[in-house]
Amino acid sequence: MTAGQLKLAKRRVLNPGDTMTIGSDGIHAVHTEHAMPSLGLHIYLGRLSTVSRELFDVETGRSMPFTDDNYQMLVRALP
Repeated sequence: MTAGQLKLAKRRVLNPGDTMTIGSDGIHAVHTEHAMPSLGLHIYLGRLSTVSRELFDVETGRSMPFTDDNYQMLVRALP
């Protein structure tokens, strides 16, 4: 690993009804391992539109400001 790269710190498998919290400096990705669709509920404290957030492109290693356009650019359909 070179300077500036991310390293996986923890992997969690959540089951129906499970909850978890992520701190303000947390980076996360969500996916389902089954064919059945899944739903997630994110609850943020404060006005989300005023919180400075970043997106991370795992393929390029680049971070970018969280905007609707950048989010749509990074969203991908799972196989």
